[in-house]
Amino acid sequence: QDGMSNADEFLAGTHPGDRNSFLRIFDHRVLEGRVQFSIPTSEGRQYSVERIASLNLSLWTEIASSLIQGDGKDQIVRFNPPTENMQFYRIKMTSNMAPLP
Repeated sequence: QDGMSNADEFLAGTHPGDRNSFLRIFDHRVLEGRVQFSIPTSEGRQYSVERIASLNLSLWTEIASSLIQGDGKDQIVRFNPPTENMQFYRIKMTSNMAPLP
């Protein structure tokens, strides 16, 4: 199990029987002064990336250039780092455009 309910897996387009199929950030690095990481996507879904300086805060900020169209492949996200040193990032599915089966 990956900790997601079957309903959440359905909405995200991930596979509830595959513990490696879940929405996550991976391959995080800084290249040429820009933050870069990958996320798995599902066809027909849209995602955004949000950041926050402290997990004690409640207001996440969407990264302006982060709207990602899902196509069933891993997508690379690149953006200029914020001025604060420490940041936390999360992926948010903003739209489920996939037709129901």
